[in-house]
Amino acid sequence: SRHAAERLAEVRLRLEQAEAARQQIEDGEAAHALLAIPADAIEQLEALDLKIVGLRAAAAVGLPTLRIDYLKDASGSVSMDRQALIGGEDRSFAGMAKLEITGVGTLTIHSSRQADQDGTLEAAEVTRQTLLAKLGVD
Repeated sequence: SRHAAERLAEVRLRLEQAEAARQQIEDGEAAHALLAIPADAIEQLEALDLKIVGLRAAAAVGLPTLRIDYLKDASGSVSMDRQALIGGEDRSFAGMAKLEITGVGTLTIHSSRQADQDGTLEAAEVTRQTLLAKLGVD
């Protein structure tokens, strides 16, 4: 279906971004060597970054999405998490989304789908932050 094709394209884009991030890491390895960062730490960071990007992409694929298409002469706006929604753009959410509709009120949408239900993504991000802290990198 069209929705599945859009989601597949989204995942492919995220994987391309992961590859670009990996390439940036490889390009930066020479600079890191000057800082005496152990090579295995760089490899661990590379692996963690790729894992995190992949987990985020996989989580986003299964999440519900919403989209608003504003009228040309719309006087109000809709925001989610205090950020105005851009017209014609799909937006994923996990758990609950609160949509503030100017001049109307708040629409709360609940989803049974939670992002990172098993904590894998969060654990990978914590591991990455810990490794960066050990290396003295922010």
